[in-house]
Amino acid sequence: MKVNDDLVDELVSRGTIPTQRLVQYLERAHRTEPGVAMETLETYADALSDRRDYDFDAEAFLEAIDAELVESDTWAGEDALYTLANGHVSRYPPTWHDELGGSDDVAGYVAYLGANATEFVETVGGYGAGGGIDEMVLLDVVATVGRIPRPTAKAELERLRDEGVLVEDADQHPHAGVYLASDDDDRRDSALEP
Repeated sequence: MKVNDDLVDELVSRGTIPTQRLVQYLERAHRTEPGVAMETLETYADALSDRRDYDFDAEAFLEAIDAELVESDTWAGEDALYTLANGHVSRYPPTWHDELGGSDDVAGYVAYLGANATEFVETVGGYGAGGGIDEMVLLDVVATVGRIPRPTAKAELERLRDEGVLVEDADQHPHAGVYLASDDDDRRDSALEP
């Protein structure tokens, strides 16, 4: 497989990247199938370690992947990586790929994660200003699992917000909370009502 030199340059410019995040970047860059093949991870690990301007240990990276792979179909924590049915590695659990894979329906992701991934929402995606799922985290999930460019996911989020399907509290905030408009009444503090 051929390495994308622009992607390697981008990864180098980001400095030290945690294992899960690096897997996710490569997963998003090679989005023709769910997850990313081990061969691809190995190829990029070698390319990064070959860079003289970047301190990267390919062997340690690949060992970390092996150590962080879990046997779970659902969210198993921030440090977990998952093996998908096609043998690829993913930052996100197999059930997410089974239920949402290839979809750009941002509202569907919000509904699914809110109903089926409460631990994820509470520990990773729940830091959004105003409650809901953190916008940046949501866009990462949609772009990765949906296998679409991140700007496409962002445009869909904005369209759904403009149509009133989604609510994005503090939408100028980079970590705005996103939730379904149908859940808006449940989020209001009745003590603040006139």
